[in-house]
Amino acid sequence: MKELKPRNAFHAVLLSAHIPGLGQMYNGELLFGALLVVCFSFGLAGLYGLGVLHGLSGVIWSFVLSTVFYIYQIVDAWLGARKRFEYYPKKYNHWIYYTIYSLGFLALCTLLLLPVIFFATSLNLYKIPSNSMSPTLTGGDVILVDEHAYDKFPPLRWDCVVFNNPKKPGRVMVKRVAGLPGEELEIRFRNLFIDGKQTPDIFGNYTEPMPTDKKGLKKENFGPLNIPYGKYFVMGDNRSHSRDSRHFGLVDESDIIGKPILVVYSWDMSRVMIPIE
Repeated sequence: MKELKPRNAFHAVLLSAHIPGLGQMYNGELLFGALLVVCFSFGLAGLYGLGVLHGLSGVIWSFVLSTVFYIYQIVDAWLGARKRFEYYPKKYNHWIYYTIYSLGFLALCTLLLLPVIFFATSLNLYKIPSNSMSPTLTGGDVILVDEHAYDKFPPLRWDCVVFNNPKKPGRVMVKRVAGLPGEELEIRFRNLFIDGKQTPDIFGNYTEPMPTDKKGLKKENFGPLNIPYGKYFVMGDNRSHSRDSRHFGLVDESDIIGKPILVVYSWDMSRVMIPIE
């Protein structure tokens, strides 16, 4: 006859704190503990795969959800142990099975962490050399860039993008997308027209006097220009003092490196850790 062994709430909490679900196993709820861990883990991985969790916000939400789950399963193990005054140990209430469960949990974590590691390696830091993107970005800012931001979806109008200068390979620049593939773009006296219709230039920042390029053409007028598929027209937010597609031409889709997502350092500390629009 099996010996009666009431569950110890402290032991249950300690086990769940080390390996999620292990406290439930200790309480005789092996299936519930395992399902809890598997459903949460694959659910989180699924949200990454579907693109619901992405970028910096995805990292933050993953941390929040993981913390809530971690605390929940510890509390559940504690409450479960307190209810089991009369408990007959099951076959798996043995250190050998606890070890097997722990190794399985670590293997699952390793498998599911691979996408997170992949995402982490897609992040890179870049330093802004000038004020061509002012006031959004200023000279000296250090920005965090997601280099996989456009793996599934193309850039949208007004996205900030990091790219290789089409005229100077190896030189990395940051500008904002103004014209998309297949569109006709024109600038008339600082006003932006897409396919003949005026489009609000919500990020354009012009100053006086308007400079001219080496050919003597004022930057306040440009085009019309038909943008081929696979190409993008980019401009700096500081329209009056930015060398961009008005000078070096269109940016090829293959030259786009990624999307800036966060200012991680700036001389103006009020801008640090501010998401980039």
